[in-house]
Amino acid sequence: RASGIPYSQQAILCRSHTNLGRVAAELEGLGVPVLYLGNLFERPEVRDMLSLLSLACEPDGRGLVRVARFPEYEVPLNDVLSLLALARERGIPFPDALDLAATTTNISTRGKEGLALLGRHLDGMRHVRPWTLLTYYLFERSRYLDTRLGDQ
Repeated sequence: RASGIPYSQQAILCRSHTNLGRVAAELEGLGVPVLYLGNLFERPEVRDMLSLLSLACEPDGRGLVRVARFPEYEVPLNDVLSLLALARERGIPFPDALDLAATTTNISTRGKEGLALLGRHLDGMRHVRPWTLLTYYLFERSRYLDTRLGDQ
């Protein structure tokens, strides 16, 4: 701050909550305002993006359970479970297995629509760097940020 950088443009990142607690206590003792955002990995939007990365990069499709609940997809849980079982049965990895939804009778129309949209959003994103996937997904393909920013 003495160098002209306001507190609002400064951040301290810590590797552990223990270190964070010590640093925050010291700063508060010096009269420096502290804004603690909580455990980063407990934040819903961080968990959402980790699930998306998992779905796009891990063949088992575990991330689908959370991603399917995003407002723009709204895939019923029974449809998610049916697709996961079908993909496992046929040995098709995710995200390629999203295409199976269109041809199975075990998935509702709403589920098929949501899974098809998700498939389009992840198309061509399987072997890209995580940052590339997230930026394309958030800023060009999905409406995820619309729901988050609309609450501000």
